[in-house]
Amino acid sequence: MKIYSVSGGGTLSHPEAAGRAKEIIDREYRKKGQDKLNAYVDGKEGTNGGMREILDIIMERLKDEAIERHVRDVLDRYVAPTNFDEKVSIVKEIFLRTAISSKYVDINRPERYANNYEELIRGLVDNIKAQAAKLRRL
Repeated sequence: MKIYSVSGGGTLSHPEAAGRAKEIIDREYRKKGQDKLNAYVDGKEGTNGGMREILDIIMERLKDEAIERHVRDVLDRYVAPTNFDEKVSIVKEIFLRTAISSKYVDINRPERYANNYEELIRGLVDNIKAQAAKLRRL
């Protein structure tokens, strides 16, 4: 049985790796209103970017999952879920370090967003990824 390595030094067996890849492709093609059959045809016939596009989709989703797990681990490790003041402090820091417009959020009342600080962080991560993608295209 083949073993495939994954981020963090772990391994997956062939059935586990294939299962994850199929789930990712199924999920991504459904977003486009298609299914696994469309992915199969794209890979086999070379349409819509062919196998290269399918492998890129799998890799991007695996990277996204790894980033999400890392963010979750850091938040769980360093932010006490019951410490409201710490959450407010994080929101203040996000407002200070980013150019969030006051027309989108009330920057003078960070406590209003403290219970949703994780979504702010995820939005920030998504924004950084989008900016990085734009810079790569230049």
